[in-house]
Amino acid sequence: MIRKNYKIEEYYKENKKYIYNYISKYLSSKEDIDDLVSVIFIKFIAKYNDIRNKGEKFIKNYLFKIAKTKLIDFFRINKKYQTYQIIDNIKNNENIDLGDYIQNKLIIEKLLSILNNEEKEILILKIVDNLTFREIADLKKMNINTVIWKFNRVVKKLEKIKENIEK
Repeated sequence: MIRKNYKIEEYYKENKKYIYNYISKYLSSKEDIDDLVSVIFIKFIAKYNDIRNKGEKFIKNYLFKIAKTKLIDFFRINKKYQTYQIIDNIKNNENIDLGDYIQNKLIIEKLLSILNNEEKEILILKIVDNLTFREIADLKKMNINTVIWKFNRVVKKLEKIKENIEK
């Protein structure tokens, strides 16, 4: 029992900053970030017995997957929060025109709405989360060549849609 608790504590120490930084890309409230990090590690601790023998890489990927899922849950519950936070962030940055930002956001949302969930996820993991194709392949349990092919297909799909919008 003591060994198990030590290992969980070790994972917590090794990954807390990583998870915190990941969540802070999307949230600005320190309280919300701290709460979400706590929820993520509580879920991790609850599932630890099921995954402890699957290897370091799997466990880290699993922790990232929990973080992503809990962040999505947070935004589903707090839909208004996201909009107000984005506006506040824009107001704090003098170089961004709010009208342009909203127009660009609507275009991006329209483009993303055309993609299926898997395409969106691969695109976000690559562009927003800055993961390598190998990391995405490991996370999604796919062949790396499949991930690269799907990503390139998404890019071509978006370019084609963009061309149609500009005409």
